[in-house]
Amino acid sequence: MQVAITETMYAIPCTETIEHGYVFNGKRFYSMSWLREAPKELTDQQKVAHVNNQLTGKRCKRCITGRVKKGLVEIYLEDVILVPENGVHIQPKHLFIQRWVPQTRTFDLVVIDDEYQPHVISAISKRDVDVIQAWHREDIFCGGADPLPVKALAKELQKGVTYEEICDQLGFDSDSDSDWVP
Repeated sequence: MQVAITETMYAIPCTETIEHGYVFNGKRFYSMSWLREAPKELTDQQKVAHVNNQLTGKRCKRCITGRVKKGLVEIYLEDVILVPENGVHIQPKHLFIQRWVPQTRTFDLVVIDDEYQPHVISAISKRDVDVIQAWHREDIFCGGADPLPVKALAKELQKGVTYEEICDQLGFDSDSDSDWVP
């Protein structure tokens, strides 16, 4: 695997159940398959170790599962959000949780990046909310059952509007069902 070396690199190891190991150099992902690129005479465990030993960079460990494009994929939470299977990396600036209701087991994470573009990561298990909160130490706005107006949020945040002002703009009726209150 020929990787363009950069100052900040991340390594995502493969396992016996995850075929590819990845290196992200800040611009693109490089992948290596233990099934195809490790010497054939090695055992499966040795092939995985062989590939993982070749991955350079900070090892990614904090991971959640969600949908970014098609299907559920592993999403690694570092300084950037890395989704190697979809070739996606996001530099997060603001986080919002939507579709958080007692009746469902999943929620969506709305990420506004450093260029104020919105991204939605859907179908995240509620068990992963602790991982997200441990990773992102700043405030995370949690909406109700309805999807948030993500494009409008991004525009307002770009103008310098605070979370509190956004909550006031979204508004809510105190008489409404508590599931629908932001």
